Amino acid sequence: MKRRLPVLLALLLVAACGGSGGPLPPSAVAGAPDATEKAQTARFSLVTTIAVQGREQPVRVATTGAVDFAQDLATAVVDMTGTFGPSSVHTSYVVDWPLLYMRLPEENDAAVPAGTEWVRADLSQLAGESLAELREFNPSPDDRLQFLRAAGAGLERVGPADVRGVQTTHFRGTVDLRQPERAWLGTVPERHRAAIEGELDRATGAGVESMPLEAWLDADGRLRRMVVTFDIGTRGETTLELWDFGTEVEVDAPTANVYDLPEA
Repeated sequence: MKRRLPVLLALLLVAACGGSGGPLPPSAVAGAPDATEKAQTARFSLVTTIAVQGREQPVRVATTGAVDFAQDLATAVVDMTGTFGPSSVHTSYVVDWPLLYMRLPEENDAAVPAGTEWVRADLSQLAGESLAELREFNPSPDDRLQFLRAAGAGLERVGPADVRGVQTTHFRGTVDLRQPERAWLGTVPERHRAAIEGELDRATGAGVESMPLEAWLDADGRLRRMVVTFDIGTRGETTLELWDFGTEVEVDAPTANVYDLPEA
């Protein structure tokens, strides 16, 4: 019986790991958006740091929240450091597609009616650069996931890695933003396509030809972490992490003291 013990332990370990099936191939990266959204919900964090010329400390925008991919809902709190001076600014966002709600910080000089607590934008009524600019304030990870479709097999497998206690496969490479036909956009859901096209146009218009990208996928092909490095006049890095798939997400869209941004 003692000789069978190591075999039994090995079987138990395999069962506990859920049968990962080994490392994923690079081609799995392009399918990660669909695999991730198939989970319907998740918690996420999104941290962007930007180096600003003349400042010792970079601008840092840290967002944490929850997203419901199935119903196009998201809620998040945001902490911005170095954006409006040395002190931090705290705010929150709600996404109830196509509406984006942004809570105004207590101290602000926004040109809105007195008593306004939230500003609301209809993302379906914007296009091009206007949509791309506003997308930067959208806390939901939906749009950012779509860039993985452009990476596809262009990334190389680095090896296994642990992300928040989950075993993943780490990929690294560069996304070519000059792809002439952008054929991969045909696989992007229509509601995300305009925002992605606007972002690509802004980047290529600024002379950016490629985008370094790293991705960590779990055994089910879902994105667990993505790091994008960018240089569009200013250098920066964005890190997206997803966890707690299947969590309950409650989103209450504001109904009072809301100001609608003019359509552009």
